[in-house]
Amino acid sequence: MATVQERHDSFTETRTMELLTQPVTLHGTLTYRRPHYIEKRIDRPHRERIAVDGATLSMTEGDHSRELDIDSHPVIRAYVEGIRATLAGDVAALRRHYHIILDGSLSDWALRLRPLDTEAAEFLQSVTLRGTGTRIQAVEIHEVNGDRSVMSIRESAS
Repeated sequence: MATVQERHDSFTETRTMELLTQPVTLHGTLTYRRPHYIEKRIDRPHRERIAVDGATLSMTEGDHSRELDIDSHPVIRAYVEGIRATLAGDVAALRRHYHIILDGSLSDWALRLRPLDTEAAEFLQSVTLRGTGTRIQAVEIHEVNGDRSVMSIRESAS
């Protein structure tokens, strides 16, 4: 992963939440630029943009925007670093934030992450990333309250 400079992919994400009677399905694009920029752009069923550049997370929905420092929010930092450190091939960052279990082979791998930070562990149960080679194909997030997110990632058509 450490050799990938930039990546643009499409995603479909299904969120199952205890508060909702039916799952919510989101569609959009993901962008990663080395060393620490990631962006999730939701196109359907609504428009939203979430980007992290360094320690700054910015969110835009409609005319409303806000920024926050992820270093001040351990739960958000745990979510971000699980994805970003994996994309960057930054094993040291993963070890700082997670218990790590890697299974499989280069052609079919699964990386299971459980947060080390006690505050993050009160909300986030685990993050599992699945892929092949340097490509992440799926991200599954389990929260302690039972909420779950499953994202399928595919290479965008150029």
